[in-house]
Amino acid sequence: MKLIVKDFKPHALEVEYLKSKRKTLAISVYPDQSVEVISPLESSKQEVVDKVLKRRRWILKQQRYFRDLQSHEQHNLTITGAELHYLGRQYRLRIITCDQTRKAALHGRYLDVPVENSDDQDMVKKRISAWYRERAKNYLTKQFERLSIKHAQLKLPETILRISLMKTRWGSCTANGTVTLNPLLVLVPSNLIEYVIVHELCHLKHPNHSKAFYSLLTKTYPGWKKQKDALDAFGAKLKSLPSPFVV
Repeated sequence: MKLIVKDFKPHALEVEYLKSKRKTLAISVYPDQSVEVISPLESSKQEVVDKVLKRRRWILKQQRYFRDLQSHEQHNLTITGAELHYLGRQYRLRIITCDQTRKAALHGRYLDVPVENSDDQDMVKKRISAWYRERAKNYLTKQFERLSIKHAQLKLPETILRISLMKTRWGSCTANGTVTLNPLLVLVPSNLIEYVIVHELCHLKHPNHSKAFYSLLTKTYPGWKKQKDALDAFGAKLKSLPSPFVV
């Protein structure tokens, strides 16, 4: 649940408030500067507010740290603290010097990337790219299969799915039934990925943007215009960031 700490300065602070079977209260500040509080079941809201106010300086310091990282380092994907996105959420890169047999993995709000030499920027890029490519292939394939089954009433022809980088498009569809999805889609929220896939599935029935196509899209995916606007806005934001995919 959301909790507003009104007396927090210089302005009121909104925190994500959770309760759990723990003995102590924990406060976390994440890379997107959001604040999460996990408290014991018996803690009152006032106790949570008091604790947040007591940790005010620390919270502001952590938010300032992440804000400075974002403004100065977000265009360099090879340093610890660099900004990354996955399924619409913001993460930070954490480079770990160790045996490369370990795979890159998400831990909390961080993507941990193991390399033998943290100064080897090319290797850091390659390992980040490998993680994203694997995630894109697995996630997009599963979602495509799920939505194809969900919309079986469309009686679609046999389809081939390709995952391939495209400069200006999220997805495309050919007359022979090949649907191509841009792996950059795994950077955006999952509901927007669903919109792109359904959009391309409808193109299997109507290859152009005709009235018949939009009629089918509206029937199959009501509210698609809102999703399209959100996708356009998210895409504009991503243009200011470097691609995590090494070409």
